[in-house]
Amino acid sequence: MYFIDTHTHIYDSIFNEDIDEVIERCKEKKVEKLVLPNEDSKTIAALKGIVSRYKGICYGAVGLHPTSVKADYEDELAVIKEELYANTSCYVAIGEIGLDFYWDMTFQKEQETALKEQLNWARELNLPVIIHSRKAETHVLDILSSYKDVVAILHCWSGNEEETRRAIEYPNVYFGIGGTLTYKKSTIPSLIYIVGIERIVLETDSPYLTPMPFRGKRNESSYIPLIANSLSDILNLPIEEISRVCSENSKKIFKF
Repeated sequence: MYFIDTHTHIYDSIFNEDIDEVIERCKEKKVEKLVLPNEDSKTIAALKGIVSRYKGICYGAVGLHPTSVKADYEDELAVIKEELYANTSCYVAIGEIGLDFYWDMTFQKEQETALKEQLNWARELNLPVIIHSRKAETHVLDILSSYKDVVAILHCWSGNEEETRRAIEYPNVYFGIGGTLTYKKSTIPSLIYIVGIERIVLETDSPYLTPMPFRGKRNESSYIPLIANSLSDILNLPIEEISRVCSENSKKIFKF
């Protein structure tokens, strides 16, 4: 039995002092592979450093996060595209990309343009995408309706029932389930029954969204089994089955 964390930011400076210990704890908890999504041009070097340091464990994705889409987004996209196309074999996905209308809608049109451009890269390079959607689920699904051939993980999915039922009609869409599943007032468990285990991958989004009982502390990839155990309880499936199916889904998406 083993696990894959499909979304972690362990290149963040908060891990600088104990990154070796973080990786060791992953090994102890049988979290064997970690996918590291990029944020913008400023995080590429740190991400590549971690991937190079922990080959065979850490794998990179590169993309422009929607909250990093500002007035200079075209310049940012140019840097990321150059990195991606020059080093395609180094990346297992394009991400983290998407739409975020939670904090600020000033650059809504630019976010949508950036998302479409990166989806075009994914189609051209036959790479999966890792999609961030916050207060923008319907908009994301509207855009993805023209890219149903692209394999996509809806990271930290928080859509409502209608949006979830619409999303599962897209044949290549998977759902990233993380620490919020374990929260007392979480609405995610009700969506799990709609999605089904065949379309789920596990993620932490560390250092954010720490699962119970460690909520409020720094998240890390070794907490993946906590999420898997919650999923096991909700679906009434053995933890071994959760591990097997979610890991197989991840391997299929990222071509491990």
